[in-house]
Amino acid sequence: MDTETLLFIITNLGDAGLLVPASLAVGLALWFGGDRQNAIAFALALAISIGLTIAAKLAFMTCDAGGGIHSPSRHASLSTTFFLPLALMGARIRHKAAGAVFALACVFAVILIAGNRVFLGAHTAAETVAGLAIGLACLGAFWKPQ
Repeated sequence: MDTETLLFIITNLGDAGLLVPASLAVGLALWFGGDRQNAIAFALALAISIGLTIAAKLAFMTCDAGGGIHSPSRHASLSTTFFLPLALMGARIRHKAAGAVFALACVFAVILIAGNRVFLGAHTAAETVAGLAIGLACLGAFWKPQ
């Protein structure tokens, strides 16, 4: 596999066209698996993330807020909102080693996707950090300390 194809695959892991249907699948799996509280929290986090990302994009497009941000990264916000709740759920599974590996893979996916957006020149570092901040804020809708 060449580098260009790999970069394309990585960036598309954070695309709404993949993550919205995948989120629907995760939410339905949680709901029908009997974990309705996490299904609702997951859907709420995703909805807030999409809303905040659109609002931030519109706000930054209509006014020059400075700081090198013209359009927060949707890939960064959605991947954070999708993968980090999965990481939290994975960390709680019975087989601790498998859960830890899964959780780390989810965190690594977010880092790869966000870094790739900057590497490809699709966003500045500041725009990517803004997207990550939106995703982390939405994680609060999902995360319940135990």
